[in-house]
This record gives sequence, structure tokens and C-alpha cells, in this order.
Amino acid sequence: MRSIIGLALSILAVASANAQTIDFRTVKCQEIAALPMEALDFVSVWLDGFSADEEDAESMKADFSGTDADEIKAYCQQHPDTAFLKAVEEMDKEK
Repeated sequence: MRSIIGLALSILAVASANAQTIDFRTVKCQEIAALPMEALDFVSVWLDGFSADEEDAESMKADFSGTDADEIKAYCQQHPDTAFLKAVEEMDKEK
């Protein structure tokens, strides 16, 4: 448990050093597909929290294996003009 908390704090420290605000309502898939995999991993973790419902509110994904990031990249490469949050909705429908 301590290692997960330590990892989360390390990620937050690194992320805050280069912090910028991203309004995902305006982001297109083309922009997401162009991100390096490390950035897509962060987007994947953000999506996990963004899409969590009340029952999942106390949990956090601890597996950063990139599976979700790979799916996001593949979908966005196939749909570059789609708004990113719309793409997320469509990916959820396909599951």
C-alpha cells in the first residue's frame, strides 16, 4: 500500500513540475493520438477517475500497463476528427 501511495505522490510531483491545464472538452482525437505513450498513460488514469461512478470513487487503477492507453491511441488514430470525450463515450459503448 505504501508503494502505491509513494508512486502516486511521485507522479503528482513530476506532473506538477510541468503543470498545464488541458480542457478535454476541446481536444480532438488527432491530438491525443499524437501524444507519447507516457502521456497517454496519464490520460488513461485521468479517464479512469473521470468516468468512475460513486461506487468506484474510493478506488484507483493501480495497473499502469498501457492497455487502456493502447486502446485510446488506436481508436483516436482511426477517428482523428472526433472530439476526444465523444470518442471515450463511443469506446465505452463498444465494450
